Amino acid sequence: MKTNFQDIVDKVSSAVNENKYSSSYLALKFDGGQGLYDNFILLEGKNDRQFFMRFNKKDNKYIVIEDVLRSLNALNEKYGTNEDNNKKIIIDLIKNANFFNCFNGKKIYGIIDKDYDEEYPHNYLKNLFSDSVHDLETMLFNSDKGLCQKLQISDNVFDKALFMAYQIGTFRKVIAGKFHYRLPKFDFSQIFSGDKLLVSQFMTAVNKHGEGKGKIKCEDVIKKNILFDHKGNLKTDFDSFRADPPQDLFGVINGHDLTRLISYLVKAEITSKMLIEHYNLDSFNKSNLHSKLCGVNII
Repeated sequence: MKTNFQDIVDKVSSAVNENKYSSSYLALKFDGGQGLYDNFILLEGKNDRQFFMRFNKKDNKYIVIEDVLRSLNALNEKYGTNEDNNKKIIIDLIKNANFFNCFNGKKIYGIIDKDYDEEYPHNYLKNLFSDSVHDLETMLFNSDKGLCQKLQISDNVFDKALFMAYQIGTFRKVIAGKFHYRLPKFDFSQIFSGDKLLVSQFMTAVNKHGEGKGKIKCEDVIKKNILFDHKGNLKTDFDSFRADPPQDLFGVINGHDLTRLISYLVKAEITSKMLIEHYNLDSFNKSNLHSKLCGVNII
């Protein structure tokens, strides 16, 4: 039985007025009632959409959250336009979506970054997925071992960027878990001496340019950081790090830090778009996320 288009318009209008977010609304907005797609997949950003569109699954409609925000004032009013809220919006939409009653059984899925979540959202939401590493960029580097060579990034530069990004990542993890600060885009020349993070300068940049409530005391952050001592001295060096990388390496490193640090070291821009374009899609088979998406036949 075909769904009456006006019935859906009325239902969606009512849902929006009641501040509810239904899969029927998304179907109406992005499919126009034409039945072009079997799956609607919510993504945090345009880089994610660029990546998944490379798989050329014509029955998938990839929806970037900022497109949803532009389309639904109620969402915009509730969450604002801060891109850091995109993940929460996807989780909330998946929690509230009617998975099996959207244009004759079409479904909505969400793909999100793991970030520093200790409890994976997909453990309790069956239509929500993330990889076991921090984000898209870390997944690309971790699964495609030939990516650096294709981008003409030497092993030494990549390992150095990993070392530096890991130092920042250990602080990001503490700050994300306790202070919920939005960290700024760092000027690496101001917070590093060679390949060593200057903790005092780093925390000055966090408090001066970050977004959050109050100021973060350096001592409150450093006492929870296993990589630095209480005086802010790094407990390891590059050679030791390179010889025995930490097991949680790609879970702690922020992919944007990593790509920006590579750019900083080679003095040329390396972007997420370049990673996606040069990525070997066969390498995705090695990722934790791939098996999950195959399980619901959306990849």
